[in-house]
Amino acid sequence: RLASVGAIRRRGEAELALVTAEGMVKEIVSSMKSESEKGKRIDRAAALVVLCSFAHVVIALAAALSEPSIPDAKFCRGAFRCVTALLDMAAMLGEKRRPKEVQFHVDMIIAGVEDFISKEA
Repeated sequence: RLASVGAIRRRGEAELALVTAEGMVKEIVSSMKSESEKGKRIDRAAALVVLCSFAHVVIALAAALSEPSIPDAKFCRGAFRCVTALLDMAAMLGEKRRPKEVQFHVDMIIAGVEDFISKEA
């Protein structure tokens, strides 16, 4: 399915490619969430596989976002979907099992928004 996102974009249907990639992001987060809701601890190896899949989908999504035909509102939605998905998965893993590559991005996101968030949050 991932290859289809690029094919759809190359056909000139950037918005459809974006929606398809967003759906894939949602599915990846849902799969990790369903495992964590079962009370199972997601082991590091499984988490790395899921995160690798997520990275590949984000690349396809970013390519769709780069198309000039994508409206601003859809660009923002797609970008924020990636950020929230990454933060959701990082939270599900917890600090101890979170790979350092993911922690780096979490720290950068927090640094970028911490001045705008109340200290109680």
